[in-house]
Amino acid sequence: MRLFETARRFNMRVQPQLILLQKTLLNVEGLGRQLYPELDLWSTAQPVLREWMRERSSPRAVLRFLREQLPDALETLRLMPRIVKVAVRAAADGEFRLQVHSDGIESLRAERRRSARRRDRAVAAAVLWLSGLLWLLAGPIYRPAGWILMALSAGMVIAWRRRRNASSS
Repeated sequence: MRLFETARRFNMRVQPQLILLQKTLLNVEGLGRQLYPELDLWSTAQPVLREWMRERSSPRAVLRFLREQLPDALETLRLMPRIVKVAVRAAADGEFRLQVHSDGIESLRAERRRSARRRDRAVAAAVLWLSGLLWLLAGPIYRPAGWILMALSAGMVIAWRRRRNASSS
């Protein structure tokens, strides 16, 4: 249960396989305690887990893994100078592009575009309202233009709010 509490506290996503493993362990421990109430699953499993870890992390196992990966590593090392050369040439020519594609990035870009549109609308409405205010202050002959500009600004804000409320519904 501490695993799930820790995951929830740090807002971590727990892999489904880990949840299934935890569920299986709880079921096995529950069944084992029904059959033998003094069962301590961890002390029972400790020798098996210790042997399994010894097999996986022993120097022999690490050397076996390295020996298996060596051909791929050598091939990658052989290709590395050519890859670096192409990348440097592309960067020098201004053609180096890093393609990052993620749903999260796309949603951030869309939100940035929406935010920029809202900002531009707010600036346009503010400019119209301030220019209308200036026309009002300029004198009685210019007051109709000032009222028109201020009404246009208010109309723009009301229309944008209605459209936003309609699209969010």
